[in-house]
Amino acid sequence: MGRTLVSPPAAMPVSLAEAKAHAKVETVDDDALINALIAAATAACESATGRALIHQTWRLHLDRWPSKVAAGSTGDEASIDSVVAAAAVPVTLPLPPLVVVNHVKTYDQADIASVYPAANYYVDIASEPGRLVPRATVPAPSPGRIANGIEIEFIAGYGLAGSDVPAALRQGILMLVAHLHEHRGDDADSAARGCGAQRLWQPFRIMALA
Repeated sequence: MGRTLVSPPAAMPVSLAEAKAHAKVETVDDDALINALIAAATAACESATGRALIHQTWRLHLDRWPSKVAAGSTGDEASIDSVVAAAAVPVTLPLPPLVVVNHVKTYDQADIASVYPAANYYVDIASEPGRLVPRATVPAPSPGRIANGIEIEFIAGYGLAGSDVPAALRQGILMLVAHLHEHRGDDADSAARGCGAQRLWQPFRIMALA
């Protein structure tokens, strides 16, 4: 399983003005630095929580659709390929919250893509992480290409503006920016622990993908 960023966020969870106010910076001399620190703190927050903050588009690539191996199977490739469509399991999509699935495509042996019909699956945005669930009456996608034969493109994040992001996540980013501005050279991960940002982010952490 691999993922690729298609469209990065168009904004940051906190603005330059908010970060400067929190850090008590009144001049414009460090504006470029603070913008860079906002980006670093945002990346640290997303890494620590396993979440996407501002809307961003990703592509997830799978070799095959996951499925339950039938009872009594030897577990070899022939047995796995013979599992009935009803045994296909949901695909858990990373970087919650999930907003929408743009498309599901399969690739044949000639690397030609075909769109898997949206009517064949249900997009579960209520769960965290979100899931892509095959309908019980249709077969799961079956690619011809042996590697990265399935492509799932989706949008994740809380919204288009920083104000859409939960306050605790934003506050942690502001705390980390102020700390990094005052303590030049500290790495973001240890600084997040030292300034208390990690404690604010901890309740939002996605522990593992099912």
